[in-house]
Amino acid sequence: GRALSLAGRALAGGVAGWAPEQKVEIYAKAIQGLLTLEPNIEKQIKYLDFVDIYTGLSDAEQHAYESRYPQENAVMTGLTERLRTEGRQEGRQGALRETARNLIQTTELDDAAIANATGLPQAEVQALRFELKH
Repeated sequence: GRALSLAGRALAGGVAGWAPEQKVEIYAKAIQGLLTLEPNIEKQIKYLDFVDIYTGLSDAEQHAYESRYPQENAVMTGLTERLRTEGRQEGRQGALRETARNLIQTTELDDAAIANATGLPQAEVQALRFELKH
């Protein structure tokens, strides 16, 4: 009802037509709608960026949101942390794959030894070796 109406109006046209004191409520309703309507966490994160861009809360408004809507803020903080953790994990995996590629190209180590050295599954090392040959 009202939450979706506020969220939809805020996101469709930005917040330019709203009074400054309404921005925090608009943001909160958009976040509540996002959490209610979108079960996919990756999409929630993507849409959160959209909401952030179009509402453009100042630091003071962000602090007001955090204090007036602690539950929603906790969920959004958790999503942000999850995204950071996944990014770090992907970065580490990418570095391990790059190390394996370098070992394949510069040493005579077999796939088992490279898998042992990098912690990658042997099948992944085999796939990297195959990619490098073709």
